[in-house]
Amino acid sequence: MPETAEQMAARLGVSVFAARSYLEDKVRIEREHQRTSCKGAQAVAALKGSRVKPPAKRRPRGGSKCRLFYEYKGQTLPLARWAERYGIKYMTLRRRIACGATIETALTTPLMKGRRRVDA
Repeated sequence: MPETAEQMAARLGVSVFAARSYLEDKVRIEREHQRTSCKGAQAVAALKGSRVKPPAKRRPRGGSKCRLFYEYKGQTLPLARWAERYGIKYMTLRRRIACGATIETALTTPLMKGRRRVDA
């Protein structure tokens, strides 16, 4: 049998109002958790007679770099791997290709050394 607000108040030495408020918050949080969790949502849906799909798994961060595949010298690799192989920053390589360069030109163009931003 769950503890009542009066019993909790006597045990903890707090007011009945504080104990009641705590218990109400606890029940609200548990209901919210059941509503939003996958199993809880499926249980609620089963009671209503509908079907709920489990939430999709999130993709790990950084996965977007591996979506752009390019072929060069008979090998097909993601753009991020080409950048690692040639010692070029991924964003530099991506920017070159976005500006219209071929993968060959983007990989073989030398990096600009010593270029500094000048504030006017």
